[in-house]
Amino acid sequence: MDELDMFTEENTAEVGGGPAPAESALSRSETRVQDAHTALAQAEETLLAAQEKSEQNLTGWLRAAATEALTQSERASNGALEEVETASNALEAARRRTAGKPEDESASPVAAAPATEDAPQAFYDTAEEFLHEQLLPLYK
Repeated sequence: MDELDMFTEENTAEVGGGPAPAESALSRSETRVQDAHTALAQAEETLLAAQEKSEQNLTGWLRAAATEALTQSERASNGALEEVETASNALEAARRRTAGKPEDESASPVAAAPATEDAPQAFYDTAEEFLHEQLLPLYK
């Protein structure tokens, strides 16, 4: 028996003893949904704290920092909400696969795919907006 045959036998033995791929995907999807809900709850708490801080009577750079924290918290909350929706769609697809039902043709395969890191988003749309909202208040 050569090395290739030994390697193949070892790997097929390992694969045969594990859980079914659909059940494993279902378990991963359920964990992903739970993690997404946890992240959403944390983002909402942070958003509430940032809103309270931004409503205080602050001046100068403290106001700018509170406004920036609020903007970042809103983005994080929106991202967490999108992840919950994406994870829920992936979970439903995994449940259909486990139950042996055909995939919903209207569901986008992209929506069921695991989330990848999104490209970073700019906090300000233009340099002028950054100047007026962030830098100029620092020097007043």
